[in-house]
Amino acid sequence: MQKIHLPFIATILCFLFFSTPIIYPDSYVVAPILLALFGLFLLPKTYQAFKIKDVKCISLAMIGYFILTIVSLLYSGGETSQLDMPSRTVLASFILCFLVTYKPNPIPIFLAAPIGATIAGLISLYQSFYVGGRAFIDTFGYMPIQIGGIIASLATFSVISFFYYRNTQQQHLAIFSFIATSLGYIATLLSGARGAWVLTPFIFLVILFLNREFISKKIIAAAGFAIAIVFTAAYPQISARFDAMQSDLSDYSVDNSSTSVGARLEMWKSALYSAQESPLFGQGFSGVEAAKKRQIEKGLIDSTVLTFSRAHNQFFEDLQTKGVLGLSVLIIMFAVPFAFFKRNLKRDKPNTDKDAHYFLALMGTSHVALVAGYALTQHYLSHHSGILFFAVGIAILSALVINQRKPS
Repeated sequence: MQKIHLPFIATILCFLFFSTPIIYPDSYVVAPILLALFGLFLLPKTYQAFKIKDVKCISLAMIGYFILTIVSLLYSGGETSQLDMPSRTVLASFILCFLVTYKPNPIPIFLAAPIGATIAGLISLYQSFYVGGRAFIDTFGYMPIQIGGIIASLATFSVISFFYYRNTQQQHLAIFSFIATSLGYIATLLSGARGAWVLTPFIFLVILFLNREFISKKIIAAAGFAIAIVFTAAYPQISARFDAMQSDLSDYSVDNSSTSVGARLEMWKSALYSAQESPLFGQGFSGVEAAKKRQIEKGLIDSTVLTFSRAHNQFFEDLQTKGVLGLSVLIIMFAVPFAFFKRNLKRDKPNTDKDAHYFLALMGTSHVALVAGYALTQHYLSHHSGILFFAVGIAILSALVINQRKPS
C-alpha cells in the first residue's frame, strides 16, 4: 500500500510546486512544506539514497551552505535567526532522498510549469489593467522582486515544455505551453522586477538554439507575433522601469545615491570594502553595520547604505558576511547541480520516443542559471521564497533526472 501511494503523492506535490507558487502571496510554501514533512519523517527509509553519488554531491553542496553559516555565527557572532533560510537546504536534501526513493512521475511537471505561468499571467493582467499599476507589489501582499524571478523561471520552463510536447507530438499541449510562455513573460515584465531580466533573455536564446530542430517557419512567425503582444501589453511598465533606471544612473553620476540603482551600487562597493577588511571569514552578520559606518567616516561610501541591512546581491552579501569562504560555498552550491544537469544534458539527446530525460536536464540547468541571475541584483536566497524555490527546485529536478537516467 505504501509503495503504491507514496510515488503518487510525490508526483502531486512536485506538480503543485511548479503550478501553484503564485496563486496567492504565500502559496509558494505549501508544496515545499509538505515535501519537507515527507522527506523528514521518511528519512529512516530513504537515507540509503545518500549512497548514490549524485545525490551525495548535490546534498553536500547544499548542506555546506548551512554548515558555513553555523561556522560564521560561531566565529563572528550574530543572531541564530540567520540560520533560518540556509536550513532550507538541509530539508531540500531530505526531499531529494524522498523523491529518489519514491519516484514521482516526471511527465506532469511539463504541464505544471505552463499552468503556473498561465496563472501568473492572468493575475498580472488583472492587477495591472483592472486594478491599475505595477503587478505583484506589496499592496497585493507579494514581494515583486522575488516573485518576478519565480515567474520568469516558470515562463522559461514553459518554453522547455513546449519543445518537449513538440518532441512527443502532443500538439495541443505544445500550443498551451506556447501561450503560457507568453503569459509568463508578460507577468514578469508587469511585475517590474528588473533583476529577472538580467540573464533570462540569454537563457531563453540558448534554449531555442539547443532545440532549433523543433522550430519551423510557422513557429518563428507565431513567436514574432507573441513577442509583439508581450511587449505591447507590458510596454507601460517596461518604459517606466527603464526611465527610472536611467534617472537613477543620472542621479548617481552627480553623487545622489538615494535611488534604487544608486543605493545598490553603494552597497556593492561597501561589500567589497568589507571583504577587504576581513577577506577570509568576512564581517559576520553582526559586523556589517559597523563596517559600513567606518567606510562612511572615511568617505568611501554614501550613508544611504545604512538604510539597508543586506547587499542586494547574493554574491556580495555572502562575501561581506562570510568572506571568501562564504562566496566559495555559494558558488559551489550553484556549480555542483549545474554541472550535474549539464552532464546529463550532454549524455542524452532529444529523440522520437517519450523519454523526458533530456528536457528535465535542460530544465534543471536553466533553473540554476536563472536563479544565479536573480542573485546578481538581489540577495535572492536570503528570502524564504528564493531559498525554497531554488533548493526544493534543485531537489525535484535532480531527482527526476536521476530517476529517468538509463542504466549504463
